[in-house]
Amino acid sequence: MADDGNIEWSAPDEEGFAFISDLRRPIGMYLYGRRTYETMAIWKTPDVIPGLKPAILDFADLARGRQVIM
Repeated sequence: MADDGNIEWSAPDEEGFAFISDLRRPIGMYLYGRRTYETMAIWKTPDVIPGLKPAILDFADLARGRQVIM
């Protein structure tokens, strides 16, 4: 993480999203801290992000379909 809290340097490419989605698929619930919850909130409305590839949309579908506890 950068000194200012910015984590954009860690954004995965489409292959990375597919790999992460395969790992997350069997998980039914997530426990997030405040900062992670705020970071993941964009996946509730992925349609606001232009030009998403299929693997990234799959990741978003997984994120929306799980119970999140904060």
